[in-house]
Amino acid sequence: MSLHFQQGLGYTAMAAGLAFLPLTLPTAFNPVYTGRLVAKKGPRIPSILGFSLMTVGALIQLAFVGGDGATHYALTAAGLLVFGFGVSFAIPSLVTTLVSSVPKEQAGIASGALNSARQTGAVVGVAVLGSVLHASPGDSGTKTALAVAAAALAAGALLAVGYIGRRTAQ
Repeated sequence: MSLHFQQGLGYTAMAAGLAFLPLTLPTAFNPVYTGRLVAKKGPRIPSILGFSLMTVGALIQLAFVGGDGATHYALTAAGLLVFGFGVSFAIPSLVTTLVSSVPKEQAGIASGALNSARQTGAVVGVAVLGSVLHASPGDSGTKTALAVAAAALAAGALLAVGYIGRRTAQ
């Protein structure tokens, strides 16, 4: 989206950064609510909700790439806001899932491993989506990259449905 904002819409780097503000707002306050939800219901519901919201946010972005005008900008901001809520539900619940699945003395190692995997996934995701975007420049590439991202996020939601919160017989 950063490339789309700057190259496709002609935003300056500052304007592109400000365009991402709706994405960051939920992460300022929603993790507190997510923590309470995880404590009350477990990590499964917030994980599924988070991945589902991120999928919807990506699809909203996909639907409005190439538009122009106030409505386009409002819907882009709405998509980023929905995506931000998804992130703020998914990440804390995934941390809880991982840390609670290991012995207490290994919780720090598990948390560090999750952060490393998350950062590595982000790098790989940027590389893959950047390659997709570059293969078809302009709005077509942005749409394809958003479709790939939405599909990957939907797969994450399905994995959360299938695996988070399920105990295996030992």
